[in-house]
Amino acid sequence: MTTPPRPSPAQRLHALHTDGRLAARWPEVAPLLAEATDPGGRDSAEVLEELLACGRILAAVDPAEILARHPGTPLATITLTGHAALPDLGGPLAAELARHGMPLRLVTGERGAYLRDLGDPGGQLTHVRADLTLCLLDAGAVFDELGVPWSLEDAEPACARLAARLRALAAAHAQHGQGTLVLNTLPLLRHHTHQLTDERQRTQLSAIWRDLNAGLLRLAATHPRLAAVDLDPLIAETGPARDARTAARTGTPFTDALVAAYAREVGHLLRARRGPARTCLVLDGALWAGLLDEPTGGPGPGGAPHAALHSTLRQLAAQGVLLAVTGRGEQGPDRQLPPARPDLHPDGGEPAATEAGARPRDAGVREVARRLGIDMAGLVLADPCENACARVRDRLPAVAVIPLGADPALHVERLLQDGWFTAPLPAPPGPTGARRAPEGPEAPTGSPRPATPARPRPPRTTTSRPYEATLPTLRPVRPAPADG
Repeated sequence: MTTPPRPSPAQRLHALHTDGRLAARWPEVAPLLAEATDPGGRDSAEVLEELLACGRILAAVDPAEILARHPGTPLATITLTGHAALPDLGGPLAAELARHGMPLRLVTGERGAYLRDLGDPGGQLTHVRADLTLCLLDAGAVFDELGVPWSLEDAEPACARLAARLRALAAAHAQHGQGTLVLNTLPLLRHHTHQLTDERQRTQLSAIWRDLNAGLLRLAATHPRLAAVDLDPLIAETGPARDARTAARTGTPFTDALVAAYAREVGHLLRARRGPARTCLVLDGALWAGLLDEPTGGPGPGGAPHAALHSTLRQLAAQGVLLAVTGRGEQGPDRQLPPARPDLHPDGGEPAATEAGARPRDAGVREVARRLGIDMAGLVLADPCENACARVRDRLPAVAVIPLGADPALHVERLLQDGWFTAPLPAPPGPTGARRAPEGPEAPTGSPRPATPARPRPPRTTTSRPYEATLPTLRPVRPAPADG
């Protein structure tokens, strides 16, 4: 008899919602969303379709009902404003925040009213105690001010005026706003540049536009209550910034794929601000093979993709991320890992917990947590084995799981996709200049602190010191029996 296929995450969410059980069973939602965003063998369009289906269901759930059933649940309150017709961010944001256990309360301003929403102390959104205020801008914030015909001489001062407005909005938000104001870089589209027939003027317009975006990013980097989402890397991954037909009919400036990628960045931005940080990356033994043996970044046993992964791991470790290994991988039960050298461990203490045996992956992850004294919420497992990922996700739901997939060429992309190791920022000062009550790792004296320790500072390196000295070193432990 043929076994019926397992329902998709969206189908299971729909069943819970239809039966009126979704709020009551909210703790089950985050693992479902993790499964929905696991690409596995699916292409990006299938993953996006599944995510958007989940988001539509979650956006229809009243967060008050979830909080009534689960009073300790961290609510995410987000306000949204912008220049053009705002995209449907409710579903993608609800899905991304649910991955982190946070139901969404979204308050949206009027179309094109971002100057009033953010600059007027009595504006529609200023009374909302928001964690994040999203000001979603597109190129229309500049070009809609220009008459027809327009020239380069018109566009340059328009860019300068927008930059001045954003500086003023940042200052106003510091005075009377709530939470963090999130800006974004503005994509410059070909249909803008090629309205200029002079090739040199096109080049100059591109340079002016990059100056505008660079100034916006610098403003966010130096302002304590500001953040910026750079859309350029997202567009490079998702494809075109807009669909011409959708933009013409609805005025929506961005594609569904770009909106979903933006929502994912926002979800991780809020998670990082609330903490605690993920501090340890747990790897399968096959991925670790050769990491310490090839400090020069040679191709190694897995070729160029393996070397690219090792280079990325060294980059993370140099910034204080602990690396640990679990599972047999390509090592086999008899291969001994390099001896421990506590002097090379970033915090000068015990080296990272590792094993060379073939124990079940969840048991190995537990051992890493025990040996390092890190709470499960501080761990991230990166593994190419689908069954191992599913097992850890099922048995250790607090552990973030990165299913790397079978193609080594995608390992680096998937490892970095969710920014799990983004360090949390200090709570920004409140509108009066006094510091707001901190969250997460900065909990006030007398309140419970997260079990995850602060990320250790990476060691100082010199040109005479081997680069692998920046990595947590390995110590073999007794192999465990294979999982039956």
